[in-house]
Amino acid sequence: MADRSYILFGASLGATAMIDRAGDFRAEPLCLVLLEPNAVFDYPSWSLPIIRFGAPFYRTLKPVAKWYLRNFRVNTSEDYEMYRINCRALDAADPYRLRETVLAISSYEIWDRLGSVKAPALIVSASKDTFHRHGDILRIVAMIEKSTPCDLEKHDRIHSPEMVERLRAYVGRL
Repeated sequence: MADRSYILFGASLGATAMIDRAGDFRAEPLCLVLLEPNAVFDYPSWSLPIIRFGAPFYRTLKPVAKWYLRNFRVNTSEDYEMYRINCRALDAADPYRLRETVLAISSYEIWDRLGSVKAPALIVSASKDTFHRHGDILRIVAMIEKSTPCDLEKHDRIHSPEMVERLRAYVGRL
């Protein structure tokens, strides 16, 4: 059990990165806790040229990006916190680093990497969060052998005392 004395915990892209590298763990963790892992990064095809060449115009484009998120990507009536998180990220972003990251992950898919996850995994979703695809998260759950789903419906519940209690109960059953 000494080699399984740690828990890996990640959210969104961090959770995706943990899945991606699961086959490289030197010591298998007790479990993974994956909050809304991304299976794909579905940037609209029309946005990629803007992202590729728009970094010098970031201050002008940022309000348009926020408008797009609010009106087309995030269900603000059900999960306004997800919109606020994205706005804070856009406000803090370095436009050149953001460009490189978006272009690097825009064609990424996790599907062929799910078989490398051998540790038990608590996979937490927020079904009312349209930024993270709930259907993809359910497919991830189905493809990871030792996974346990946990739907907390809204993003703010994922970052709440309720989540801590769910995590404690899950780890207590291992």
